[in-house]
Amino acid sequence: MTKVGGFPRAVQAQVQNLMAKLPNDVPGFERDLATYILEQLRDPVTERSLVETDQVITLLDVRMGDCYPSVRISPMASQLIVEAMHLHDLGKAYGANLALLRNLAEQILRIPSTNTTAPPL
Repeated sequence: MTKVGGFPRAVQAQVQNLMAKLPNDVPGFERDLATYILEQLRDPVTERSLVETDQVITLLDVRMGDCYPSVRISPMASQLIVEAMHLHDLGKAYGANLALLRNLAEQILRIPSTNTTAPPL
C-alpha cells in the first residue's frame, strides 16, 4: 500500500473521484457520496473496508474545507460525513451507527435529481 501525505493512494483517488462534481454540482456530489457510503456498507462489512471508508471521509472533509470552504452541503450530507468519520470507533458508545448511515444515504438518494450545472458551450 503506497502512501502519500499520510493517506494511501487509493484513499486519495477515491476522495478525488467524490469531489469531481464540486463546486458546481452539490446535489450530484451528495448523491455520489451517499452511493459510496451504501456501497461500503453492503454485506459483508469488514474492518478493513470500514477503516478505509473512515479515511476517505476524513480526508474528504479536510479537502472540502481546504478547497471549497464556501460550498454548502445539505444538513443530511453533513451529518452523513460526521457519522462516517466515526467508523473507526464502530462498536463503541461514540462510534458510527451503521443504521443511521444507511438511512441518511438512502434519504439523500430519494431527493429528486436536479442538475445545477450549465451545459458546456
